[in-house]
Amino acid sequence: MERLEQIEALNQILLAEMPEYRAQGEQFPREEGEQRRLLRSLMNLRPPIPLDPDFLAAQDALLSAETAEKGVVDGEILVPTQADPRIVLWQGDITRLRADAIVNAANSALQGCFHPCHGCIDNAIHSAAGLQLRDECFRLMEAQGHPEPNGRAKLTGGYNLPARHVLHTVGPIVRGAGDPAGPGGAGLLLPRLPGAGGGARPAQRGLLLYLHRGVPLPQPGGRPDCGGHRQGVPPPKDFHPKGDLQCFQGS
Repeated sequence: MERLEQIEALNQILLAEMPEYRAQGEQFPREEGEQRRLLRSLMNLRPPIPLDPDFLAAQDALLSAETAEKGVVDGEILVPTQADPRIVLWQGDITRLRADAIVNAANSALQGCFHPCHGCIDNAIHSAAGLQLRDECFRLMEAQGHPEPNGRAKLTGGYNLPARHVLHTVGPIVRGAGDPAGPGGAGLLLPRLPGAGGGARPAQRGLLLYLHRGVPLPQPGGRPDCGGHRQGVPPPKDFHPKGDLQCFQGS
């Protein structure tokens, strides 16, 4: 099956599950890039309902092929810092990194980003991992029975990511621009990474503090999430192929 046909088949399965988006989905041109953007949008919008095994098999084949095309970065061969041989500083697309675990900046709902093709790291990780990640997150949150507090970390599988696991943690939220010299020093929490002012995506221009070689991981059994929408705010009811949805596919 050609790549375009593969993507369109996946889109049809999701549109059958979510017919409220069919009219908008039909506005996307029958071109591979646009259909792939539609697929990511539908995957982002899809609630954690039972997964179709046929869809998962086709989704996994597509995501695995895309991962191979992007290229995998092996964390074990990255050069450690001089200060501590367990620590590596690496800048790049986190969805390409092969490691025991990568860290996801989550929100307290811990179910991923529901905004179509949003530029947050939560969206990038869930989109590259596949729908199984949201399903596991939902089951974990359902068992927990309450939102995830700040400062905790929950471990899930990595699914179609090169990383074996994903650590989901809810970080503090700083509202307002802040000034390092002003009240609260909020600006100290908001470092400017290279390229951040030019509209770069977090997954493209992230700075990862990677602990490897001898640092133990927490045990599985927690609830994940990602920061694409605030808890209590429903996902958008519509999206448009000519809107401001710019899907990050990695580079």
